[in-house]
Amino acid sequence: MENIKKIQVKYYHYLILSGVLWGFTPFIYKKTLLVTSIMGLLLFKYFIGTILLYVYDHKKYVKIVKTAWPTLFLFITFGTLIPSFLFPFGLSMTSALHASFISLSFPFFVYIFARIFLKDTIHKRVIFGSILASTGLLILLFGSDNSGNSSIIGDLVMLTSQMFAAFGVVFSRKLLVKKHVMPPEQLAFFEYIFAFFGYLVLTIIFSQIVYYNIQSSMSIIWLVLTASIAGSVPLLLYYRSVQHLPAERIPDINFISPLVGSLVAIFLLNESVTIVFVIGAIILLIGLLFSNDKLHPLIWGTHIHNKERSILNKIIDFEKSIITRI
Repeated sequence: MENIKKIQVKYYHYLILSGVLWGFTPFIYKKTLLVTSIMGLLLFKYFIGTILLYVYDHKKYVKIVKTAWPTLFLFITFGTLIPSFLFPFGLSMTSALHASFISLSFPFFVYIFARIFLKDTIHKRVIFGSILASTGLLILLFGSDNSGNSSIIGDLVMLTSQMFAAFGVVFSRKLLVKKHVMPPEQLAFFEYIFAFFGYLVLTIIFSQIVYYNIQSSMSIIWLVLTASIAGSVPLLLYYRSVQHLPAERIPDINFISPLVGSLVAIFLLNESVTIVFVIGAIILLIGLLFSNDKLHPLIWGTHIHNKERSILNKIIDFEKSIITRI
């Protein structure tokens, strides 16, 4: 039992770190889009990321069975290609602050898709939480000031990207946990190399959609940060945590990323916050926390009473049993 807790703590730390790094993605993308086009950003990100992922862990790769390829292709298409394009496209029309809070919808979409495809029942708390979260999201999208650096169209594109990404996560968990098809490092590599060749084909067909405006060493730094801090590094940490954590803990990452992203947007991009936006964001967060039951023992820390610790240990045992059921 003690070893199980240590393993969960270790990989939960990986999850937190990947969430923090991904929280900087809107900021890094905003800066990188001043240097290159959306397609140029994606090409560079997936090209460098593919190299980094292969060099770092290629010795762990295994032979993939033929029956796994359709699921892998489906995951990469819906979980990587589509949302990875929609994210910077939506971000180019909205603010980093809006983008960060809209990503709060991701864990709810993961929960819904998991219930649909894994045939689990939807609890009443999820229905109530989804209504509350949807209300907060509508306030955030349509009630806050969209006359500055954000637009409703950009916000809706960002929301769509979260839906596709959540759909992809459900399939990635199926690959990593249920079928044991490949190690997480190899899944990340396939995700990047297929995405790169997919965007490369589009670039060859539509060459005018790619341009680079490298005028200083800082331009190169933003491109490198896009491929590493906003790309392969948090992805690798995330997949390692997915392989060892219960399904209910995985969406916690998107409660971390929006917080980091919003603070970065406010203090580094000087984006303004309205009262209506804050109200909508709070309602959205409360709804998602309630529907996903996000009161996990590893978030509470280690300083708890013995009686509380005994209860939390039982919760951990229950959550671990979910892995084999899924």
